[in-house]
Amino acid sequence: PIKDEEQGVHEGYKCSKCGKENWLGVRYQCGNCPQTLCAKCEENNSWHENSGSHIMVKFNQPVAKR
Repeated sequence: PIKDEEQGVHEGYKCSKCGKENWLGVRYQCGNCPQTLCAKCEENNSWHENSGSHIMVKFNQPVAKR
């Protein structure tokens, strides 16, 4: 497993559930809507009413926000 400190900071992103900004570690982006989640919130499957039908994309490394 990749350690959080080896992954870099996801600058310019805010977790849609807990409000955390610019965090180390994994970032999840919903492929169906604008939800962005930190790893801790993604673990809790109750974050979104459509969580069973929406696809989450996992980003281990930061990607520049457009």
